[in-house]
Amino acid sequence: MLKKKLRSVIKDSSDESIISVVDSFREYGDRTSQKGIRIASMHAAKRYIERGDKKYLPKGVKPNIIIIDECHHCASNAGLRGESVESASDTTQAYKAAYQMIAGKFWDESEAPELVILMSATPFRSANQFTNLLRLLTHKTALENAYAKDIGQKNFSEQYQKIIRL
Repeated sequence: MLKKKLRSVIKDSSDESIISVVDSFREYGDRTSQKGIRIASMHAAKRYIERGDKKYLPKGVKPNIIIIDECHHCASNAGLRGESVESASDTTQAYKAAYQMIAGKFWDESEAPELVILMSATPFRSANQFTNLLRLLTHKTALENAYAKDIGQKNFSEQYQKIIRL
């Protein structure tokens, strides 16, 4: 589905497509996949959030842009105010995987991407879920630590308004 969306706005300059789907998440960052746009499933990525599960993943994957389609699967009802995302209860594995990718912690020897795009047509079911989506978007980019104790649901919108004005 995402491949069709991307092809509708990105035209390939030759017969060779720059957009490809990764068959296995373990192959996402292999040397042949460093060029162009690679599409991988968050449903597959969430299986690799624990340290021991990452031993088969490539090292040094440094995507410039991460697009997470259907980001409503990256949900968290936890407070996440001063709490570790990795140990948070009531937080989906997809949220944890997205957090690790955005923070540059998913692959060994990785870095945070320059741009993150979260896409979804499905509304979030709670204020906490929406606040935690904003945390994903702003952590290590617009805010140094969007999970800090002083950034709660009530004052997060104030912090976000300051960012928008910049």
